[in-house]
Amino acid sequence: IPNATNHAVVAYELHYRAYRQAKDVENKIYDRF
Repeated sequence: IPNATNHAVVAYELHYRAYRQAKDVENKIYDRF
C-alpha cells in the first residue's frame, strides 16, 4: 500500500508541475498581446 501511495504522490507532483509550466507558458503568450 505505501508503494502505491508513493506512486500516486509522484504522479500528482508531475501533473502539478506540468500544470504550472502550462500556466506559465499561457501567461507569457498573453503578455505578448
